[in-house]
Amino acid sequence: MAKRIGTLGAAAVLTLALASPAGAGDWNAPFSGDVDGDGLTDVVTPGTSAGSTCSLRIAHGLPGGGHGTATTYTYPNPTNYPLCGDMGEVVDLGGDGTNEIVLTDYDAFNPADAFFVLRQTDPTTVTFISRQYGNTMPNRVWQTDFNGDGRRDLCTYTDQGGVVDYYLNTASGGLSWLHPAPGGC
Repeated sequence: MAKRIGTLGAAAVLTLALASPAGAGDWNAPFSGDVDGDGLTDVVTPGTSAGSTCSLRIAHGLPGGGHGTATTYTYPNPTNYPLCGDMGEVVDLGGDGTNEIVLTDYDAFNPADAFFVLRQTDPTTVTFISRQYGNTMPNRVWQTDFNGDGRRDLCTYTDQGGVVDYYLNTASGGLSWLHPAPGGC
């Protein structure tokens, strides 16, 4: 019995050490995923808005385990409002092998500003890629492959009506808000 528990414990440690899909993004909470493509899990913490500039912090995974010191990255605010994303996920949009940081913000009131897509393009730069259309005022975002195509799709929940929204990760690298909801989140 002790040998079996020891084996299961070692398997759990090995599983946690490998890069995994992003952890679900709760409101103002860090989330995880392989941002820089090195096969190690990084931790992303949403930042703040300073007018026309947004920020986030990334603590990159270390080969021996754990994370390095978090680095603050800035990027131009993609909206005309103080919205920079207060929750998110790391997901490979389009299935091209490059992970993106997808942020959303509870205070987003315009469906055109529902998601901001960022990518770490080099060790010192996070680049704004696009805005994606969706529902407003999410409390939580998470990922799952709800249609079985091998790409991780996104789901959001809002307490404004208790709605779960479904966003298909498209082959072109975007998100498609699905109506009616297909289920699976």
